Amino acid sequence: MTTEPKGVKQNHAVPGSPPDLRPVSRENWKMFSTLEDAEKGLEMIRTVVSDAQMRDATEGSYSQFVYDDDDPDVRARLAYGKVGQLAILEFPAWILDRSKEPQMFIDHYQRGQTPVLKCREATPEIGELYWAADEKKRMA
Repeated sequence: MTTEPKGVKQNHAVPGSPPDLRPVSRENWKMFSTLEDAEKGLEMIRTVVSDAQMRDATEGSYSQFVYDDDDPDVRARLAYGKVGQLAILEFPAWILDRSKEPQMFIDHYQRGQTPVLKCREATPEIGELYWAADEKKRMA
């Protein structure tokens, strides 16, 4: 669940400068989880994205995260796949967190409601996963 990632620092230096390692910024905590929680989030994602795969987020902008251990359990992970023609790229940990605590302007359910994971088109090529209230549970 969303907690401060331990054993990892965020490099705030511009490329080519000496490292400026600080604790991971709070807005980035959603990227990090244990493998167990990431796998729970991945299983949720697979209810919508049947071919979803997960990998460690270590390249590109994710290279700013520097781990204290060579094989940490808590790390940034990404899930990816396709829904029809829409590419999906999500943080499994954040999907898991949002299944219990909706994110304003993204998810469409309230605490106490049973959410269902869905996909919507963000652009013609990119899909976004979001939680919506389960209509079946509402009508029962």
